[in-house]
Order: sequence, then structure tokens, then C-alpha cells
Amino acid sequence: MAAPPPTEERENRRTHTKSRTGCLVCKRRRVKCDETRPRCRKCTYGNRACVYSSSSSSTLHLIPGSPSPRPRPNGHDRAASARTHSAHHVSRPVHVHIPAINNASPSPSGQSPRAHPDGNGPLTSFSVLHLTLFYNAIANMADYMALQGDIHVIISHALGSASEAPYVLYQLLALSALHSSTRQPQSSAPPLQHVATELQTRALGLFNGTRCHLSDDTYLSAFLFASFLGVHSLHIAIAEHQHSASSFISAFVDYVHIHRGVRSVIRGYWDRIMQSDLKHLLSITAWVDEADTCSSEHTAETARLRACLDQSSSSSSSSPMRACVDATRWLEWILRLKADGHDDPRRDVQAVMAWPLLVSDEYTEALYQRRPEAVAVFAFYTAVMYQHRDFWVFRNVESGLVRAMVDHVGPYWADALSWPLLVVQGVNRGRGGRQRSRFERGTDPSTQCDSTRGHA
Repeated sequence: MAAPPPTEERENRRTHTKSRTGCLVCKRRRVKCDETRPRCRKCTYGNRACVYSSSSSSTLHLIPGSPSPRPRPNGHDRAASARTHSAHHVSRPVHVHIPAINNASPSPSGQSPRAHPDGNGPLTSFSVLHLTLFYNAIANMADYMALQGDIHVIISHALGSASEAPYVLYQLLALSALHSSTRQPQSSAPPLQHVATELQTRALGLFNGTRCHLSDDTYLSAFLFASFLGVHSLHIAIAEHQHSASSFISAFVDYVHIHRGVRSVIRGYWDRIMQSDLKHLLSITAWVDEADTCSSEHTAETARLRACLDQSSSSSSSSPMRACVDATRWLEWILRLKADGHDDPRRDVQAVMAWPLLVSDEYTEALYQRRPEAVAVFAFYTAVMYQHRDFWVFRNVESGLVRAMVDHVGPYWADALSWPLLVVQGVNRGRGGRQRSRFERGTDPSTQCDSTRGHA
């Protein structure tokens, strides 16, 4: 077919309209975007990450002091405006002016750090995706970390410590990517889980290289890193191992070891952390202290489990058995908080996430060894996570995992583990309060464990 005459080609070009609300990737590539959301057609065909700005303006306002959007030009001003607009367009490389993280290593986007154009020092190059993840952290960290209070002190510290403790910023971005991946369609590419894994791997490598040099300038950074890493690792343990009871136990124990290993570095700084500008975010500590004053109070949900543990401990005073009793006490603390009828679900979530750090090393070892009493207690904790599966970290805890955990223990503990099964059957639903279980509707909480059942 013959090529169209030049006049027809010019006419077609004159009727072309620029997309001013297209995705940032098409703008950077200077191609027309069909503006399909959440992923335009060109990004889908090209297997690219598709990112839209938060407003119809083509300027991405993530950095304080960035230029304000200009009014849309009309008529003969459009050509001149387009030339001016290109100077502020986000399609150009985005630079965040923070101290150099590591001059010898590539940035998270795979690019080497670039020198500052005016010679004032190095800076680190980030992609638009990384800036989007950073914006997600600013906007949503209070929700996906279940924090109470102003979280901007965390953001400020992560940026301010990027030179001496870069692992905090990398792990902050990693957790933001992981949280965003839970809201990303499964068909999207590249998967944000891969971005989260790459950022976390880098953060761990940087932390391991500096953990022996903790100082008064970096202990808060290590604490924030441990907090981010704990949430990240717990979600991964649940999401990737929830189809097998034994696999999930192994992954959970590994998560506890990693989280405790990082937190052990800051053990000597805890009093100073509680007096820092982060103290308003650590209300969970006060609740733990209050739990010690009511440690003898039992809950109806755990009455039969307690009876079995007490009966077993009467014949064996071993350390693992005492550790299981203590782990049950912390489960009862979580259940009491949930039954208080308060209106803040973040408090419940924080308590559930604190349990792995409150139980003893003896209990964790007993769980790793698959001791029946330890697995029985863990079945209760799995049911508690199932109750809070509206929180994104616990979203993958399915009823099948709770049932598999109960079946993993064996028939001897079947009566003691009736409450976890009631939870997945929908008897104890809701967040604001606790429905009366069958233990509260006529069953004596002091009923002893039916030991003959396991020998039938």
C-alpha cells in the first residue's frame, strides 16, 4: 500500500491530542497513553510497571518545595508551554537529595549513585516506583503498622539517618512495597513482592555489616529496622507457608529467631528508646506492664487448655511445660484486651503481633521440636490471628490452617482445642467484643482435661 501523501500525514498530526492525565511511564517514554487504569495498555504489552500520579496534574508532588502545577495553556501558548512543562516533567530522572547511602553499591533501582550536578556532594537516584512507595509509607504507615500517634517522626528519622543507617530507609521501602503488593492485581508485573524482597535483602545486608557498631547515633535506627522487619517477616511466613501446619511452624520459628536476633542488638538501649521521640508510638509497652498485674486471671476460651497444661505439669515440672503455661498467659492477655470492648482495633493487632516476642525462648524451642503442648498453644495463637485477618498481615490465615494445627496435635488435646475450631466455625466473630462461647453458656471452666479421650 502506498504511503499517505505528506498533506494527509500533517493533517493527522494536527488532530493528535496529547494525553495530560496518562501514566507516568508513558510520559517518560513520550508515547500516547490510553489512560486505562490501573494499568494502561502500553505498559501491559511492554510488561512495565504502570504508575499514575495522585492528581490530574502531570507534576508528582512528593518532594517539599516542588513546583506547583501550572494552568493549562490555551491557543498559541501551548507550544511555548510544552517547552516549559518539559523542564518540570516527572519523566526525567527523579533525584532525592539525601546523603549518599553507599557510594560503592548500586541504588535500589539498580543504578549507581550519581554525582550532584552542582558539585555539592553525591546523591542517590530513585525511580518513580520508589518515590511512590515512599509516598505510600507517608500516607498509610499508621494503618499497615497498626500505630497510634503521629508517624512523621519515623519518616523523618528514616531520611535523617540515611547516611549512617541506610538499612532503615531500604526496609521502610520494602515494607511499603509488600503492603502495596497485597492490593495489587495478581496479573500485574513486575510483582511488587519481588521489589520488596530485593529491598529487604539489601537492608539486611547493610544492617549485618553495621550491627556490631551500634552507637548512641544509631540505636533508634536499629529499633525502627527491627520493627519494620518483624512485620515484613511475619507476613511472609504466613503468606508462603499457610498450606501446611508443619511448614508454617518452621517458618514462624525462623521469623521469631530473625526478629529477636535483630532486637537483641538494642536490648541495652530500651530505656532510652522509651524516653525518645518514639515513645508515643510504644503504648504496647504499658499494656504489657499491666498484664503482669493480672497474670493469674484465666479466660473462658483457654480454660480447657489450662486444665490440660496444669494436669500435665503436675506430673512433669519441665522447663518446656512451664514455658507453655507462660505462653498461654500471654494469649489470655490478648483475649482480655479484645474483650474490653474498646473502639481501637489497632490495639488488638499490636497485642497479637507482640505475642511472638513475649513468649520465652524455651517455648519457641519446644514449638520447633513439635512438642504437643507447645503446638496446642500455637493452635490457639493461629486462631487469634484468624480472628484478626482483616489486618493485612494476617489476611492469609485461613480456617484450614487452624484446623490443620489442631489435627497436628492429635486426639489427646482435642477437647482442649475446641475453642480454635469454634472460631473458624464463626462462633466468635466480630472485633468490638467477644461472643459468649459454649464455655460461658453452662460449661464449668474448671473442668479438667478428659485424658481418657486420647487413649480411646
